[in-house]
Amino acid sequence: MAKKLKTIAVVIAFLIAFALPVGLVIGLSEAEKQEYQPVEGFDFSGDYAFGAVVQPEYRTMREYMLVSGTYMPYATQFVDLSSYSGLRFYVEAGDEVAAGQTIAVADGGEEVLSPIAALVDGIDVSGGYVRLLSLEEVALECYVSRSYADLIEQMQGTLTDENGDAVELLFRSLQVTDGDVLVRLKSGMSGDVGRTGAFKLYTGTVYENVLCVPGGCLYTNNAGETCVRKVNADGSVIGEQVVAAGYSDGEYTMITSGVSADDLLDSGAAAYYG
Repeated sequence: MAKKLKTIAVVIAFLIAFALPVGLVIGLSEAEKQEYQPVEGFDFSGDYAFGAVVQPEYRTMREYMLVSGTYMPYATQFVDLSSYSGLRFYVEAGDEVAAGQTIAVADGGEEVLSPIAALVDGIDVSGGYVRLLSLEEVALECYVSRSYADLIEQMQGTLTDENGDAVELLFRSLQVTDGDVLVRLKSGMSGDVGRTGAFKLYTGTVYENVLCVPGGCLYTNNAGETCVRKVNADGSVIGEQVVAAGYSDGEYTMITSGVSADDLLDSGAAAYYG
């Protein structure tokens, strides 16, 4: 009897130690499989629109380029030191000074004052001057492509910012860095010295009543062609259509051929095809 009980105990111990955990693992694995089964009715085939169904529309577009950079002073003013001797300077190059702030004191106690709020750009004792850059007059220093720099230079007098204020090209570097050129632009837009900023630089070109599509409709196929996906009202795909695209303002793009205002398009194609 004792031997029989001992055998039963061994069997129970075996079941607890091996069979039960295996059963639990198998059950958990099946549960996980069920959890990650595709949802019934969800279509992964790509036969339906990836985004909202939209129609091309006629719009008027003002051509602009977005420029961004750092606001820096550009107007120079010199403080004459030639009539002073034994100057002790209280500022150095790179310091900011307020209007009326003491720059230096001469032997006789005479103070040399800054006439403007400025950045001290340089001190030349032998030359007899302090060079100041006005903090009240700043321009946006930014890098633009060489073609943009050429366009800005060619269109001087017609360029405006997004508020309609004239934009003036103060400086264009002759050096090209990684294909870009440093320019300094003065406009009605302003900011603190050293702060980053951006504004829309309008070229003066206006496209009247042109057919446009949202940028999300456009993508490039494997052949390198610009395309849209034509769809039905329910989102089902009709097919890929090659188009000729023109100017884009970042939100809408002009289409010169390939679609009409009656077509329906997939606005999620760009996001899907990357």
